[in-house]
Amino acid sequence: GPGTHNWDISMYKTVTLTEKLKGELRVESYNTFNHTQYSGVDTAVKFQDRNSTTNINSLFLQPTSARPSRRVQLAVRVWF
Repeated sequence: GPGTHNWDISMYKTVTLTEKLKGELRVESYNTFNHTQYSGVDTAVKFQDRNSTTNINSLFLQPTSARPSRRVQLAVRVWF
């Protein structure tokens, strides 16, 4: 099948608010650069009849589905 070109990135920052209170801000991104990643290819060969050598499947070897696009997740964590 088609190859994948996938980048997942995570960044976080820990902040001390008081002596007993800390926080963490986090940003996570999946498929960061939003490259199209095909997951299905039509491999069915279809002929008109038994004696024909002409393929009538117009989607033969064409991508038919793709993996999810870019997703971003934000999170906040608090320690006390």
